[in-house]
Amino acid sequence: MEQFIGKFISLHCNDPLGVFQGQIVHIDPTDQKITLEKAFQNGYPYHSRQVILSAKDINDLEIIEASNDPSFSASVSIKKPIPKRPGYSLSDKQVPSRENFFKDSPKKVLDACSKLNSFSESIRNLSKRDKQRQRWMMKDEEAFGSPVDHHMPADFDFEKNLALFNKKAFYEEINASKPDVVRNADKKGARYRCDENILNSKSVNKRIIVPLKDSIEYVTDSGLIVPSLPPELRKKLLALAERFGLSFERQSEIIGRACTEMALLLVGGARRLNPQNQHQCPNIAVLCGSHRTGSQGVNCARQLASQGVKTIVYIQDPVDLTTEMTHELGLYRMTSNKVTTNLQDLASTSVDLIILALLDSKSTTENIITPAASWANNNRAQVLAIDPPKHGTPGVTAKYSLVPALPLAYDACNGKIYLCNINIPLQVFTDVGFTEYASPFGPKFFMVLHPNDSLVS
Repeated sequence: MEQFIGKFISLHCNDPLGVFQGQIVHIDPTDQKITLEKAFQNGYPYHSRQVILSAKDINDLEIIEASNDPSFSASVSIKKPIPKRPGYSLSDKQVPSRENFFKDSPKKVLDACSKLNSFSESIRNLSKRDKQRQRWMMKDEEAFGSPVDHHMPADFDFEKNLALFNKKAFYEEINASKPDVVRNADKKGARYRCDENILNSKSVNKRIIVPLKDSIEYVTDSGLIVPSLPPELRKKLLALAERFGLSFERQSEIIGRACTEMALLLVGGARRLNPQNQHQCPNIAVLCGSHRTGSQGVNCARQLASQGVKTIVYIQDPVDLTTEMTHELGLYRMTSNKVTTNLQDLASTSVDLIILALLDSKSTTENIITPAASWANNNRAQVLAIDPPKHGTPGVTAKYSLVPALPLAYDACNGKIYLCNINIPLQVFTDVGFTEYASPFGPKFFMVLHPNDSLVS
């Protein structure tokens, strides 16, 4: 078997192997196998350096050349066939190898020479542009003419490869490598703005200390604690402020202004009051009783009317009007907006917001639901209450409540509590018995209060 080592052979194998050509490097007589290198399969270079074929797969064997035969000095070059483009005929002219050329008969040699000469003449007759184009075409054939399917491996199995990766164990290994103590160099210091203080200041959670507080404490958005007052203490505070010159008319004007700003925000603000949106002008109903809080509701209706809002004022007790109520109604009627004592006028009016001032904070009437209160509760519009009683208006669940100075301990039926700054001087708080008072409003004219569930009062 050793005499066949180095020979080039051509093997015709069973399907789908096809035809193999290559040089014998090893023959295994025991297993009936032959090993080839420099192999071609069906005219294409084999993707591996060696190929092993079994005798049972071989149908025919043909020896092409022995590498150590002294009668020939030239070696065989097994050319890979170049695929042809449609209409391209140059690759049809296969140049015979040197050995096959001389082995043929003299007549065939002469014919081949004449064909080569005629081919050379045709090449010489081509113009320079055609020659350049021909070179490009030949380069394209060499570079892109052969298929690459046999060079491409099988499709990559992503799912199988992903199953080999244990993410849980990998992350546990990463976490285990982290130190338990973070080094000082790894810590990032806090970044401060130019207007921030880097020194820790004294806690400012409590800046209002009252002589007597009620059962609920409130907290602002900035974290300040606002205590609730008993009704008697707040009544004393407002009365003393009035005696010092902060008259009820001034207080009413401030509360009316704050209520107007809240109402404008609730009905849509600038979008609804745009001159180009006259068809969307908001309607607001103000329900008033005959007392000071009712006069504040009428004051708010007048200020809303001056902003271009359509308002209707309902008077619950038109017979016994207070002096403040009579004064505010006289000003409101000058706006040409409607005043009514008939509930049917409200039923026929579509409103965007209801301002509730049927009872004041000193009212003690309980569990008496008036027709106006029933209408307000059944209406789909939001309800904004002005300084309501501690337990709310019977039969009405307000969504917002606006209260002056300091809050009472309000029930949940009063909704979200907003505190209004009516500009009471510090001396008034001191005279009432406040140990300490600092304004919690900051830059705001009115602000929201939240029940402070984290502290026990």
